Amino acid sequence: MRILPQPFTLVDDQKDHPRLEEKHNKNYQRTLLLGKAAIDKLRKENKEITYKSIAEETKNLDSEKKGIHSNSVKRNADLYNYYKSHSNTYARKKALEERKKSYKIKSKPKGFEHIKPDRNKADVRKKLNRLTKKELIEHIIEAEDI
Repeated sequence: MRILPQPFTLVDDQKDHPRLEEKHNKNYQRTLLLGKAAIDKLRKENKEITYKSIAEETKNLDSEKKGIHSNSVKRNADLYNYYKSHSNTYARKKALEERKKSYKIKSKPKGFEHIKPDRNKADVRKKLNRLTKKELIEHIIEAEDI
């Protein structure tokens, strides 16, 4: 009589794999420590703190010279929060998004008679540059419907 091998079964719960969980935690901590050290060094040197600059700096700080990937900053929740609190580029991007989001056209155009021929076109360009693409499209459609 021949004995058949036991079927291979996958375990859904990762907690049943303590080695994997241990490796994940080790990599998570390594990424966090290297990333924080890179951010601190970049701050001391008054350099821009971006995903790319962090990844490049970690290669210099890492004893294995591997560093971390730039996407690791986003995937590691603790490192991402640290990045957000120390990055000027992140703060500038968020401020720009908020300005664009909060800026709306105050009233619907009722025709072109309200447009003065001697208006400052630079100011108009500046105002329209703050609009999103969707807001510009809506503005043009409203103007065409008149």
